Amino acid sequence: MMAAAARVSSGGQAPIATLRAPEQVLRLARMGSFHQTRLSFMRVLLRHLARRNWQIERSLWEIDAKGAGVAVYEARGDGWVYSLIAFGHELDPEKRTDRVIAEEWDATFVLHDGVATRADIERLARNVPRQEAGRCSAAELVMSRANRSVRLFDHVVSELAQGRQPAAADLDAVGYLMRTTAVYGNGKFGLADRDRIAERPVLSGPFAAEMLTVWLIRAFTTDLVEHLATVRSPDTAVRLDRDLRRRLGVGNSTGLGMAPFVVNHPGLFHRWINARETALSRVLTLEHAGAAQVAVFRDRLARAWRQMAAWRVDDALQMARIAELVRDLDRLAAEVETIDFELPFVWRRLCAFAEAQLGLEAQELLVTLLLEPHGALVDDLSAAMGGDETPDFVIDGTATLADLRTGIEATYGFALAEDFTVPRAQARFWYVSEEKLEPRLGERALEEGAERELPLTVARDVAALHRLLTGVPSDLTIAEFLAAHPECRHAVRRVQLSARCHYAEVRDNLTGAELRPIDILRCKLSFFGATDFDPRSDRWVRVALFRHAPFPDELHDIASDDWAIPPLGRATRSAAAKAPSTGDITPSSPAEPEGYSLNEIEAEARKAARGTGLSWGLAEDVGRIARLLAHTRQLAMLADALDELKSGRHATGLISDRSGIRATEDRPLSPLVLASAIADRSAEIAEDTLTISAKVAEPRLLVPMLTSVAERLRRPLRLQLDGHEVVVGRDIAPALAALAEPRTVDTILISALPRGLDQASPPKTGGVTIPDELWRRFTALAALTYVPASEHSRLAGAGAGLSDND
Repeated sequence: MMAAAARVSSGGQAPIATLRAPEQVLRLARMGSFHQTRLSFMRVLLRHLARRNWQIERSLWEIDAKGAGVAVYEARGDGWVYSLIAFGHELDPEKRTDRVIAEEWDATFVLHDGVATRADIERLARNVPRQEAGRCSAAELVMSRANRSVRLFDHVVSELAQGRQPAAADLDAVGYLMRTTAVYGNGKFGLADRDRIAERPVLSGPFAAEMLTVWLIRAFTTDLVEHLATVRSPDTAVRLDRDLRRRLGVGNSTGLGMAPFVVNHPGLFHRWINARETALSRVLTLEHAGAAQVAVFRDRLARAWRQMAAWRVDDALQMARIAELVRDLDRLAAEVETIDFELPFVWRRLCAFAEAQLGLEAQELLVTLLLEPHGALVDDLSAAMGGDETPDFVIDGTATLADLRTGIEATYGFALAEDFTVPRAQARFWYVSEEKLEPRLGERALEEGAERELPLTVARDVAALHRLLTGVPSDLTIAEFLAAHPECRHAVRRVQLSARCHYAEVRDNLTGAELRPIDILRCKLSFFGATDFDPRSDRWVRVALFRHAPFPDELHDIASDDWAIPPLGRATRSAAAKAPSTGDITPSSPAEPEGYSLNEIEAEARKAARGTGLSWGLAEDVGRIARLLAHTRQLAMLADALDELKSGRHATGLISDRSGIRATEDRPLSPLVLASAIADRSAEIAEDTLTISAKVAEPRLLVPMLTSVAERLRRPLRLQLDGHEVVVGRDIAPALAALAEPRTVDTILISALPRGLDQASPPKTGGVTIPDELWRRFTALAALTYVPASEHSRLAGAGAGLSDND
């Protein structure tokens, strides 16, 4: 289990530990066997809330006898307030569906940044129930929706109304009263960009705002059934028993829309896996197992056996894996009874036993069990699981093709071993559906649209890049190579990133006929902390979130992190409920204007650039340019440049060599293509002047990329355009103002100034107002990347053609 991969220090005087090899950890079959751990995001969240004494209060309850109305839950701590605004809806049962075409739900939610005013609630009431069709503002962090469980919700209301508690077996058979079908964050539909909250306590971790939202939704669902039971029969209704209530989580149905995330965010994914593997290595480095830790491990093993034995799904393949897991846990328990825990490195011995004797499900569950007793040793790693992804876009243009070849052969052996001339190796293609603007998986031989596929073809593209390097001088720089082969930019970027981030790349072919997308889904959901994985096909899954976790009113009364593997027994505790307020809500700061988030702008510009025919690597850079331009009110010139590219009036061909950069055509050179070529030579700019000899259109569009180069070099840049000099620092506004007149230039010189970089301007997030006509120009180009849904895709993809009502 401890195949060599990398050597890292676990801190202090601890010995050097060896991490498991990426080739072992990041195969899809193993990723599809991951379980939640102490580092899962919802567990990290609750630990923080409890440790920092956060207080949660239901500040508003205006829900009628049919469950329609509004409720507000306020979470307060660390000097911040976050408000979950829950809208209940009276939904015709005929319209209750979890298909992606649904437009109405039993409940919709938004997490508001601050105390929600009446004006906020009224504004959000006009938008949140419409979900994708509405708009939020940068004052909102997360938006979600949920439907009631057909099997359980009304049953629990009926039982409570009659003065009875529902049977535990009935609760366990479903696991939730409501199931979310979307939990949106990070700039979707006008929500705040993650940059707004990235440095805040409690929300700094990955998906922390989303996890807080789901936890508060869970409180709403139980409050709702108790309210409806009381309305139905005020004389006999009882509240849900606390221990029974804890058995309920929030359901979630998720499909292919989630799958590309781990591929599209390779640096972030590396940090998740690296934290998990580092935690394991720290435990395995322990020479002696403490008596208290051994006792906790034995207890969690017994709990896990019971939890896994109760795991039931309809999927035959997963049910067979569960049966094997339970048998393996029996074997593990027998080994634990015979092993001498006084032996040195006993945790390593257990891992060696698991690797030799047990299946993947049990091996990965053992990782969870080994971390459970060692919170003091591993919990700090959660702080390293987020981070800025901007450096992940940097390409080292000074590296040689020899370096590139070495990087490919060191990391991508799995890709080089694949024969992509065989149809099965490219049987699938990922695309964005025109119907719902979400990722889908197509069959290359059966469906149209493969020419518009998403860049999840990493294995194929890197293998093609490796072949292309044959016969090319090995001392050629990457900057020179990419100028001639911009279609390779995306692959080169990934190869260089993977050299720095060993766990960035899934070590499997994501377009092959044997692909099971559900393995990617389960991996990501395990980091959320999801349990009760219930595959509905190989493309979508039901899970439960926060099952057995403390509720807000008991967060400080029971252990905040002793629930994910539920205890074998817990005493029932009674507590009086605080009467909710139905009065006015304390006002907060003025509402922020609605607009487009930076993430929305970046994503739409990236797709628009791809729609013009630019390669994915160049399109990624255009997205970053759009993000930096967003607050300057000059996005129109980016739209113009994209239109010029689409029409063929701007050229894309250039040569980048030791003499500088020059065009290969008479037409004006696109500044969007030139910007990437300049970025590749940032290290050279630090030492000398870079000369661009070409007729370049709209040089103002070079400024956003130059600010990134300046940031990287920590020095301002001197930009000379036909003799006119401009200084570019962190803030793009002065340079844009100095280049106010749009024009075409013939010569550009770029060099770094010797002085230090100016102070950073305050970060700007979200709420960018863009005229409708201008936005339509981007969306029209982006639409060229979408693929019309076929009947085959509707039936096969992400549950879109199946009912998920339960």
